[in-house]
Amino acid sequence: MLCERLGSVHKSRLLIVSLVLAVSLPLAAQEPASGAVEAILGLIVGEEEREVVAERLERLLRNPVDINAATAEELGDLPFLDDFAIRNLLLYRSQHSGFRNIYELKLVQGMSTGLLPLLEPFITAGTSPYMVAYPVRTKQELLLGTGFAFGTNAPKPALSVRYEGAKKEWGWHFAAEKDKGEAWLPFREGLFDYLTGSVSWTKDGFGAVLGDFRLTTGQGLVLGQTLSYFSSLQYSGAVSGGEARLSPHRSFRETGFLRGIAGRGKWGGFSLVAFLGYEPVDARVEEGRIRTLYPGGLHRDAGERRYRHTARRETIGGYFAYDRGETLHLGLTAMAYRYRKVTDGSRLLPQVRVSDREMPLLTSADFRYSGRHLMVFLESVIPSRREAYAVQGGAALWSDRLGTLTLQGRWYGTGNYAPLGRPDGYSSTGRDERGIRLMWRGEVAMWTTATLFYDRFRKTTAGERASHLLSAKVSYLRDRTLVMADARFFSKVGAPERWSLTVQGERQIREWLIVRAGSRLLGTEGERAGFALSGRARCLYDPLTIDLSAQYFDLSKGSVIPGYAPYMPMMYGTRMLRNSGWFFACGVRYAVTETARLNFRVSHLYYTRGTLPGGTFPDLSLTVKF
Repeated sequence: MLCERLGSVHKSRLLIVSLVLAVSLPLAAQEPASGAVEAILGLIVGEEEREVVAERLERLLRNPVDINAATAEELGDLPFLDDFAIRNLLLYRSQHSGFRNIYELKLVQGMSTGLLPLLEPFITAGTSPYMVAYPVRTKQELLLGTGFAFGTNAPKPALSVRYEGAKKEWGWHFAAEKDKGEAWLPFREGLFDYLTGSVSWTKDGFGAVLGDFRLTTGQGLVLGQTLSYFSSLQYSGAVSGGEARLSPHRSFRETGFLRGIAGRGKWGGFSLVAFLGYEPVDARVEEGRIRTLYPGGLHRDAGERRYRHTARRETIGGYFAYDRGETLHLGLTAMAYRYRKVTDGSRLLPQVRVSDREMPLLTSADFRYSGRHLMVFLESVIPSRREAYAVQGGAALWSDRLGTLTLQGRWYGTGNYAPLGRPDGYSSTGRDERGIRLMWRGEVAMWTTATLFYDRFRKTTAGERASHLLSAKVSYLRDRTLVMADARFFSKVGAPERWSLTVQGERQIREWLIVRAGSRLLGTEGERAGFALSGRARCLYDPLTIDLSAQYFDLSKGSVIPGYAPYMPMMYGTRMLRNSGWFFACGVRYAVTETARLNFRVSHLYYTRGTLPGGTFPDLSLTVKF
């Protein structure tokens, strides 16, 4: 994994705005399946969620969703599908006894026909369960990866190993990883810095996971371990609330999961999820209390190793829900947690601003109504004190002619704290914030889509002026040509105003050649404007794919942009670019056999001024299916 490890763990509902629906659709149809992943990742401006999204898309490539058998929860993992599309898909499937092929999706109300080329790598249309059952063979996959840097003072190389398999109702996985710069552990501690594994079972609405798992309930106010970039209203257009999403933690991310046991069952319209587990956490402990939590999962230098797994967060809880078809959902979450010191097992108090109790209790209730053109959603914490109150909700309206209009409001009290979730706010851990969001997305002309997003927020305490986020996106797509523009303005109290303008163009010149060029302007209040220019070419010679890119950047102080690096399994991160310089990258994917893929990537960062370190960084991975 590259040395820039990306952020926190949240819910992964892969919903994209209309702009994203338009990007590279016919172009991706001509590329290998991984080209669809790169097209989506290329739209993520912020780096924090890139790894979360890459993992989800990578898993969908390996295990496409069967639209003839998938549940609403499984369909929610797909990119580009909001609650309106999912509800109408399920309705069409039941009325027509399934889909004969994936292109029959164009008959589903609200499903864009332009979406299908980019969605195609992630879905399949198996034999309809309404017609006849079919046998499922065992699917297994082994992934090996390494990343390193040249130089006498280069950090120690990374090493990643993952094995997983599935057959009928059963699934299993094991993963081990040592990040770049981390040392090998003693044999008695497992050698690798991070180990994870699980066994899962699911059938007819029932399921269980033993090992490491993630769980999301409602809109994630209390439990939101898989909240991701795409759960933000700015990108999804309609926040989907109300189901429990339980899945194994098959990831190299070292935080945001529970290690234990969880089970779920469904009886008629009622369902229940119960769980018990713990998570090792990096923490600074003083006088019997957690003082600071370090969620990064990196243990490279002496300071990071000092706090490695010094405490554990033990959690128990459940989620009870009632559903009336796909229309009405009511849910209740209850969870209790406590901290223990790893060395002697003694109990620890949570952070001062959270609670003075050794075992805090968190509860919330959520509601969702879904119609063919209207969705209303709400979740509210049931607080033990007023300052711990939190609520968020809103409504979305959709039509073929007007597009989708969404309004959402939120209030997060000063004492609100969710150790396994992150409300969709801009303040630290979703505390002390009230705000309102308005978003519209739809078609403005032939082959042209647009998205407008506005967010106004401030502290819950009176007297402070409001902060603002405004963004506008327009994309033009016709045949094999794409032009996209994205403008953003962000003003937050206590921080300088920031703005950016990004323009990209892509063209498929030949069946074997795709080129892309882009420019970006960035400004920060009180500083000169910065800019970045990029060019990229992809050559397709089956069984070989070659990807070349170059970026020149000259940024103002404090500005950071991600360097483009070709996609490869398990190597999600990328270098973050600062100051002024060049960033070059080359990626090669080679199909050794029908079941084995070799991926190689090398990038070089060169700064033309200042003393920031650059260098050359190769990465190598191998995937084998059997």
